[in-house]
Amino acid sequence: MNKKFSTLVASVLLAGGMITPSFAENLEQVAVDANKNQYYYVFVDGRASTSPNVGTGEPISGTTSAVLDVDAPTGCSVEKNETTWWRVEKVTEKVNGVDNVLGYKLINAATNKPLSVTVQEGGKDVTYDVFTNNRGALQFATKERKYYKGPGELGTADEGNFWRYNLQAVKPQKQTVAQLNAWNGNSFDLDICYQPLKSNGAIDDKAPVSYDAKGNVFVEALFAEDKDDDGNVELYQLNSKKRIVLLKNKWGNITNSLKEAGYKFAVLNEKEYSAATNILADEFTITKPATVKGEPLEVVAVDADGNNYELVVSGVDGVYYVTTSADTNNGLADYTADGSTNADNTYVKFGKGNSVDNDIFIGQLWEIYKNDKIASPDCSADFVAPSQVATGYPEGQWLWNDEAEVFVNRESGKTLVYPGLRLTGKDGVYTSGDDTWTITAVGTPGESEEGYLHGYTNDQLKQKAFFIGAPVDATKDTIYLSKNAAGVLKFTADEDEAVEFRLTPKDLDNKHQAVQIRNTYTAWKDKANKVKEAKTDVVSFTQYVITEAVSGKTLYYDAKEERYVLATEKDAEKNNNLTAAPEFLIKNKKADTYNIVFFATDAFGKEAEDKYHYVNDAAFCNKAEKLLSAFNVSELVKTKDVYALVQNDLFIVKDADALQYRSDFSDNGALDTIKIFRNDDNSYVLYEQGKLLETKDEVLEGFLGMENIHDPKFAYMQPALLADTAFHANTYRPQYMLAVDAKIVPAGKYCPICGEEDCAHAEATRGFIDGRYLVNLVDSAKACENTLKNKFTYEMYEENAPYYRLGFVQARHIGDTLVIASTNDTIDLAANRPDYDKVCTFAFRYVDAERDAFTIETVYNYGLDNDGDFDAEQYKRGYIKYHNGIPVVTPKASEAWVFDLEELTGEENAPTANDEIVASEVSVIAGNGSVTVKGAEGKNVVITNVLGQTIANTVVTSSEATIAAP
Repeated sequence: MNKKFSTLVASVLLAGGMITPSFAENLEQVAVDANKNQYYYVFVDGRASTSPNVGTGEPISGTTSAVLDVDAPTGCSVEKNETTWWRVEKVTEKVNGVDNVLGYKLINAATNKPLSVTVQEGGKDVTYDVFTNNRGALQFATKERKYYKGPGELGTADEGNFWRYNLQAVKPQKQTVAQLNAWNGNSFDLDICYQPLKSNGAIDDKAPVSYDAKGNVFVEALFAEDKDDDGNVELYQLNSKKRIVLLKNKWGNITNSLKEAGYKFAVLNEKEYSAATNILADEFTITKPATVKGEPLEVVAVDADGNNYELVVSGVDGVYYVTTSADTNNGLADYTADGSTNADNTYVKFGKGNSVDNDIFIGQLWEIYKNDKIASPDCSADFVAPSQVATGYPEGQWLWNDEAEVFVNRESGKTLVYPGLRLTGKDGVYTSGDDTWTITAVGTPGESEEGYLHGYTNDQLKQKAFFIGAPVDATKDTIYLSKNAAGVLKFTADEDEAVEFRLTPKDLDNKHQAVQIRNTYTAWKDKANKVKEAKTDVVSFTQYVITEAVSGKTLYYDAKEERYVLATEKDAEKNNNLTAAPEFLIKNKKADTYNIVFFATDAFGKEAEDKYHYVNDAAFCNKAEKLLSAFNVSELVKTKDVYALVQNDLFIVKDADALQYRSDFSDNGALDTIKIFRNDDNSYVLYEQGKLLETKDEVLEGFLGMENIHDPKFAYMQPALLADTAFHANTYRPQYMLAVDAKIVPAGKYCPICGEEDCAHAEATRGFIDGRYLVNLVDSAKACENTLKNKFTYEMYEENAPYYRLGFVQARHIGDTLVIASTNDTIDLAANRPDYDKVCTFAFRYVDAERDAFTIETVYNYGLDNDGDFDAEQYKRGYIKYHNGIPVVTPKASEAWVFDLEELTGEENAPTANDEIVASEVSVIAGNGSVTVKGAEGKNVVITNVLGQTIANTVVTSSEATIAAP
């Protein structure tokens, strides 16, 4: 505690005695009547048993009594020093549900905190708020209501005298030139308003409303000067530099009120001012009351003789005029708003006249223009040419944050400080000084993907390919990205040479794919009652990995050549200059024109509890770059700063109308028969190995094989396969089953014993297909004692990871189910996601632009969870590989064998079995309407057509038999 305070405590604050009743009454009035927001100086007196006199001692300063303002002037001559200003606030407690007044606190103007004192209790500093009781004695807000006894001590009321004080209202403060111009830094604004009235004439608590009044020369930004240092100020409009004066001219018909002088205000330029002879007053005083709000202001014009004319607004027949009345209350605004017949209801405050109510911006998206330029999303630019910003998309849209009083760009998050706008009479057009602003509503915030490439499902993207091109404004043509032999991307005008690109959405984790841009904006919770709430606008975009559809090569950036190329990981291992391109977002600039954008550094955050991924603040401003089409060298390059004005940054992304998976057979209800062969040698075909096609080596019955059909040992093998639809509709990736020796039974009657439809045992059944279906034998392999090495696996692709063989098993395809005959197990063909393979399904993925050659995709591994349901975590896709003469399933896409196929027609190409024909003894010769079989005496011969329907089923009794086969 400082020395001066200690002395004051001993000699002043312990002054005893009761305060006069009149003081207590005045104090209570201060807290309850219309002057409760008035500020006061608080004085203390060192004389016991007396009431403090106004002007005695020093006004208390600061928020604690330990910090009396030693530098403050004393007495009534105190200048504005808000640390010495206090307002009075009631202290109450509820007793039996009724508010009981305990006393009154002093609240400091500078800090808005109550007067307090710090004392020692138990060796610790303890701070108590100070308040006065109804007798005027200062006490402390403890439960026992102790009083200040001396430095650092508290006592009860009967232990001594009390610190007493007196109040003096702070006078209205005449504003100096410096104080006025400091309002805006170099100027200030006056808003001439009225207070809304209730139906009973009482003042409504709503904020004052700006007048639309004639003769209001104060509506522009103003600045003040005091050239003769007499304390009065000259007023000027900031932009025009014209001077404001009060003329001797009157409004005429509004001078009927005795109170009103009725003079007009005017603005004059320097020449007009020098020549004018009708100026009544050209100096002003603007006085601010020492109240909590510091308003209403008193604005007075002062003539050469010192007469005062106070600014008021007067209304006649619903028309309002800015005029004057005689000043009868110097320093305080002289107006009434109590419903009386003479109510002028003039309320002047600092602020902008005709100001825009910011509430009009709540809950909308906005495009913002200033002086015909558009607000830029770029954090380093404010307003740019309209052509540089994509209107209609997030980069050109702004949200209103009412709490911060700023506009927020919907994409970049950049804030645009609200300039303080004034109405012009035109919807959406405002002024701020010399600037004209146009602010247009363009939609509603919420959740959206607009502004970025969207509208494709993941399934569609997996089936589609795209051309990426650049528009050429000069010729109105489009050039497309192609590649040369080294994988360098070049532009070509020939669409036939364009690279087909695949866009694969980036998975951020198992739950998220889209990235969110999140910004806070203000919405109406209850517009009728003016209740606002903060909400979050969400704009989502997806990032894409861009690869060549045919080869699977990825975009890489060649730092040495400063261009993009298509390359593989192995290419990058050989060339240190190659860096894998990041994922790209494809951002609208027009409806079908885009910037292709990427983030050069990490730009993402992740919400707790894995709710979403979001773009970090200002990532689009300082982390985003974009691709360019460098026409001069015909190459794909990049530039920093996504919002920079550069040429050739626009691209088109055009659907190449090129499917990625084969889907052109068995899709119209009729099943097709196909022959699958190696793409590099169509002599090698897939077939079902039969037990009678024996060589000196062991041949396992029913396995999938691939041999040279021109080899005499395999001249009679049957390569025809029935392509049976497994999952085809509404998917990017049609899946098929492959079968031999198929029997197709339409819906109707069927006998499971003899196969006839008119048998006594025939039962109604759905249509089905019986046959031997090709399956991945992974299940059989895992059922063996040695799961890694058994007849259903063939060698290892890495340690503890075998290649699985494929074989044909008897099964029935009925509806969406394949039923395995030997085990009665069922495979649900429609279960799980359509892009998950089953052990019996196969998809043909194109690997060339001609849509000819393909790889065959199936499942490599899958598992079930504890409930017996499909477990996606264990799922792994497989690919058919020709490994050392054996077709196997590998999990490595890079090992996938490239095949082609031929659709077969004619009865001679029926998908029949191999297991009843001996190649060395039997020959089959197709004739016109017949089949001649040699060397099959005693054998049962079955002939089926392309649909698997039985044409003939007979036992051959001779060495050469001709069977009718229409």
